[in-house]
Amino acid sequence: MIDAHLHLWDKQHGMVDGLPVYDLGGGRSQFGSVVRQMTPAYINDGVNSVERLLANMDFAQVAGAVARQYGCVAAVTGAVDFLSDGERLAAVHNGHPMLSRVTGTGCMTTALVGAMAGVGGDPLAAAVGGVCCMGIAGELAYGRAGTTGTGSFRTALIDALSLLDGESFRKRAKIDEK
Repeated sequence: MIDAHLHLWDKQHGMVDGLPVYDLGGGRSQFGSVVRQMTPAYINDGVNSVERLLANMDFAQVAGAVARQYGCVAAVTGAVDFLSDGERLAAVHNGHPMLSRVTGTGCMTTALVGAMAGVGGDPLAAAVGGVCCMGIAGELAYGRAGTTGTGSFRTALIDALSLLDGESFRKRAKIDEK
């Protein structure tokens, strides 16, 4: 299991059900800054920039490689969310760009994944379910309040999550398994 919130697992001594929890930090923006620091100067010349590298990166492959290396389920979220357990790959096509403009949506997604994982069963399905719930809620929230600003969107997002049920999930979920 990989989590950007390792500090919350301290009482578990970095383990959940006998499996290690790894701290990878948060999101693509931090990933981009790490890549930028590791990139030779000739690539950071403004022509062959790190942004171009990241724009052309295959995040589905990144999710698969991280999952295989750490023996876990890995998720890379963005316009399309890619999740892998190292053998299987899922792409979630739900969400809205406004989700990236509200602080805490990553933490909320982690909580949703944890709730789904707590039910048991397939860890990849739990991660896909949690990420997809956030994406659907983002779409619904934008439809209700997205044009009025991020504060209204945040409130609508919380409302959408609280009202999301199984039937709405099944109707709205856009998940590709590869």
